[in-house]
Amino acid sequence: MSDNEYKIALVGPTRVGKTSLISSILAEAQTALAGTPASLKAKGATFARITDNVNEMAGALAHGTFEPEAVRNSTSDVSVYELALEVGKSKLPIRILDYPGGWLSEQGSEWEECEKWINESSVLIVPVDAVLAMQCATLAEEKACRVRLKIAAVTEVVREWAKARKLANAPGTLILVPVKCETYLVAPGATRAIADKLQRRLVDELYEDMFAALAAELGSSDLVSAHYAPVNTIGCVDLVDAGWEMAEDRNLESHPIFRVLPPGKRKVDGALDVLILLARRLASAENAQERGALKNLWRYLTGESRDLRAAIELLNERKLSQRAQPVRMREPA
Repeated sequence: MSDNEYKIALVGPTRVGKTSLISSILAEAQTALAGTPASLKAKGATFARITDNVNEMAGALAHGTFEPEAVRNSTSDVSVYELALEVGKSKLPIRILDYPGGWLSEQGSEWEECEKWINESSVLIVPVDAVLAMQCATLAEEKACRVRLKIAAVTEVVREWAKARKLANAPGTLILVPVKCETYLVAPGATRAIADKLQRRLVDELYEDMFAALAAELGSSDLVSAHYAPVNTIGCVDLVDAGWEMAEDRNLESHPIFRVLPPGKRKVDGALDVLILLARRLASAENAQERGALKNLWRYLTGESRDLRAAIELLNERKLSQRAQPVRMREPA
């Protein structure tokens, strides 16, 4: 990793909607940085991947019903989302690791390089399918939810990341990001009570052991902060049916169907919170003069570098929405 590269890892199962989350962050970055010299851009193959995602999303919303599987998100190989925060020729590369979700539990020979990247990342983003987490009416569906989200495997990845952070005395940020939250946050019938239920379900039930593992590994250290930040990656839909069906592995699988709400245009909401948390980690790294991500960037006193730093500070100073909350990590009694 070069000194002025910002490394992030996504930790989650296949088909959770990682590409849609990245495209949501880019969309909200455009709004947040409007009127400044800075832009957050997709680079190289990531640009094609993101634009395809945006086009497929628009097409999938065009006929009154929406099925997330119509938008390709899964990958069969390791890939890296290449982003850059830029002002003119001055830029900060932001690289986000993605990999097949099945590797979380299989952890074969290819996993070693992924694990190395994860443990070097200053930010872990844990995306969660909100529908899968919330629509569990039976014991079989509850079991399938935990299997499909690979919660035990995610917990162990986070545990090893916390160990690596502590060993290197390197601060970090973990962000639990439920996606496809529209039914529980903004659709007709959504209430504050339902939004609170989503948060409790994820933080206090499904991922309780993950946060407990962080607490156990870090002890009294405050090296790592944890946050809950729900994102509406679609915005204009409401759940019709969770679509539970028996899969080949004899566990249930969810294939949700949504109705499209007028005007039928994608409306991202909440991704700015994730961007703000990323900027806070960047700003914290610079202010503490940490090795890595920003050390070399601030050596160059050009106007462009100052503008780039100003853009990071602008995002850092933005307030999080009421939905985004810090998570208090505590070991089990």
